[in-house]
Amino acid sequence: MSSQQPTESLAKTGGIFLNRAQAEAAQQVLIEAGIPAEGLSIQESAIDPNPPLSKSKGAKSARSGAITGGLFGSIVAILLSFSAQNFPGDSPVSFAGSSQAGVVIGVIGVAAGALGGALIGLLTGSSAPSADADPRPNSKYLLLIQAQAKDLGKVRDLVRQQGGEIQI
Repeated sequence: MSSQQPTESLAKTGGIFLNRAQAEAAQQVLIEAGIPAEGLSIQESAIDPNPPLSKSKGAKSARSGAITGGLFGSIVAILLSFSAQNFPGDSPVSFAGSSQAGVVIGVIGVAAGALGGALIGLLTGSSAPSADADPRPNSKYLLLIQAQAKDLGKVRDLVRQQGGEIQI
């Protein structure tokens, strides 16, 4: 005769913890409360592999990109304005002989360069975590629990008391 209990009476739940020590402490509390150790396991989980924008280098990269793009845009604008002055009838940027062509081209060049540089900087920097961010900011620890269905409420309460968040 087997002492195993039918699988119909077993229920599963899980709690998310921010660090392994919390998950292990909760596991120990559950064992002390009578939950069999073979029904408990801890798994490390990366919930979101990309850091949030506020914890990335996105803003700093966008700022650097805007400055670099603005400088590049101003150089291109200066070259185009010289082109408009030296070839007034043939230049596509001469604006039909307008004397303000150099100013307009300069403003457009700086704005386009800054916008393009900022966008490229933001996109490239948003996936890199900032230097002051936790090196593993997205790591969470999942305590998986298989227990008797009648004990499920008690198990969830104990997990919450240990600082876990019930996910399953």
